[in-house]
Amino acid sequence: ESVRNYRREVLLARALASNGFAVQRFQSRGFGNSDGDGSEATFETMLVDAIAAGERVMARTGTDEVAFMGTRWGGLIAGAAAARARHSPALRSYPFPGSALSHAA
Repeated sequence: ESVRNYRREVLLARALASNGFAVQRFQSRGFGNSDGDGSEATFETMLVDAIAAGERVMARTGTDEVAFMGTRWGGLIAGAAAARARHSPALRSYPFPGSALSHAA
């Protein structure tokens, strides 16, 4: 599943970037290609990572808003980050097309 979602995330990020959005994809410490030990991760550490990623985008691009998006567990993190971030508009969290959940609606 992570391989399939990885490709979809890349395609979504490229589509957003080609339409003028600043995009940063990241994985919390200890997951994917990031540094750290995943066994030490908590909801709070993942939330801190997400907010830091949003602040980095704002600092590097000069934008004054950042939106968070996530799938599965990342959707919970994205929602919490959007609620806590200083400048975050509404959040959209959804399963990728073709997933079991996208057919349930």
